Amino acid sequence: MRYWLLKIGFFALLLIVDSCVEPFSPPETNSDENYLVIDGFLNVGGTDSTRIELRRTQNVNASAAPAIETGAQLWVEEENGETSPLSESGWGLYTLPPRQFNRGGQVQVED
Repeated sequence: MRYWLLKIGFFALLLIVDSCVEPFSPPETNSDENYLVIDGFLNVGGTDSTRIELRRTQNVNASAAPAIETGAQLWVEEENGETSPLSESGWGLYTLPPRQFNRGGQVQVED
């Protein structure tokens, strides 16, 4: 008898907990804004290539792959004004061969 009451109590608790969940869909996840996403790594040590990917945002419920940004012109500009262009090595993938940058200076990637 006691085991039977424990099972009913557990089942009632499960129903109560499950019924409190309401779906939440913030407007940001359903927007169709077309923001540029810049994802990458600037290697200043010179032992590996710099790699940057460019994509566009999409609705979180979309089933298609994100739009790839091709044909962009990217370069790295050092504080002293020296620039190094990145070359497109794949769909939306831009690379710069290994190179030493001044670790004490400022570096920025521009398009």
